[in-house]
Amino acid sequence: MHNRLRLFLNIAGLTLLAVLIKFAIIHYDLNVLSTGSLLNSMIAGTVFIFGVILSAVFAEFREIHRLPGEMGNYLESIFEDIQNTPDKDLKNQYKDEYLELVNNLYGGLSKWGQRQQSSKDIFKLINEIARYINKFEDKLPANYIVRMRNDLFNVRRIFIRIDYARDVNISEYLETTSIIFSTTTIFTMMCTRFENDLTGIWTVSLLTLYFATIYFIVKILDHPFENNLINFGSLQKVVKNI
Repeated sequence: MHNRLRLFLNIAGLTLLAVLIKFAIIHYDLNVLSTGSLLNSMIAGTVFIFGVILSAVFAEFREIHRLPGEMGNYLESIFEDIQNTPDKDLKNQYKDEYLELVNNLYGGLSKWGQRQQSSKDIFKLINEIARYINKFEDKLPANYIVRMRNDLFNVRRIFIRIDYARDVNISEYLETTSIIFSTTTIFTMMCTRFENDLTGIWTVSLLTLYFATIYFIVKILDHPFENNLINFGSLQKVVKNI
């Protein structure tokens, strides 16, 4: 709720500022440009740029959003293989040990998402599970061990993908381009004389609202961990379901 309120206030503040500037330009008769095809082309070009950015960021966000769930699925699969050990007396001990390892990984990933823990620490937690799997070489068939190691390999692969996505902003340069396009377009509209003042004010406010909304949404989606859009709750559910 706090983030949504802040988003609303940012958008409303920029829109109000644009309207006030347009009022001042009209008052001092500084709207010296006239409407024409150039203005329409600028608006269309800016809308196109924002559309490209939004589609790219949303596609990336959707991919990253499902990765923690896949990681949890692989960790649960590892546990199911561990529970197939023929040593019945040690099953509960294995369960407790494994749950502790997964809990440590969940806690580490949660802190890592907020940049309170390094990627190197997460790799150490994953390697602890790898060493734990080695205990079962003489207790499980070879194909079980291979499958468990493959599942852990996928956990490591998913984390590397998430780590890369967190530290690389795919839309960084496009965002800069969009700021230039949007501010240039809105400034041009402010200096343009419309058929009446109300039309000019309405047009400026509407497009400022549109551009600002898309820009802030892109900024939020492009930093999903910092904005709490993605968490590792699926790992916690693995612990509760076991």
